[in-house]
Amino acid sequence: MASFLATSTPTSPLAALRAYLRQRRNEFTDLRAGLLPVGADPHAVLGFVHEHRGQLEYLFTDERFATIVGGTAAAQHLKKELQRLGFLIVTAAGGQGTRYVAKRRLVAGGERQSVVAVAARILDP
Repeated sequence: MASFLATSTPTSPLAALRAYLRQRRNEFTDLRAGLLPVGADPHAVLGFVHEHRGQLEYLFTDERFATIVGGTAAAQHLKKELQRLGFLIVTAAGGQGTRYVAKRRLVAGGERQSVVAVAARILDP
């Protein structure tokens, strides 16, 4: 999977994520229309559009998110920044702190999977 950064010139991981969303979100799989079929590979998808508790969000596998923003280290830093800005949907891990992922069902008949869930309002002006 080639890095999105290699074909564009964003100035930061946050700028790379926003650019990716603006340029590719129309190619995302819309889970509001139904889950992926049994046996489908969520890692092959560019991203997902999902509505959770009335809020629109964009979902990514951890690997896809890291590719978009320039690597694993950049992804970890960006997750913290997105949480601080209120754009990342996180999961409380009890005494273990915060997990920078959410659980969502992506494949019909499958279990909920850990995904990076970004509030769609990240693109609001």
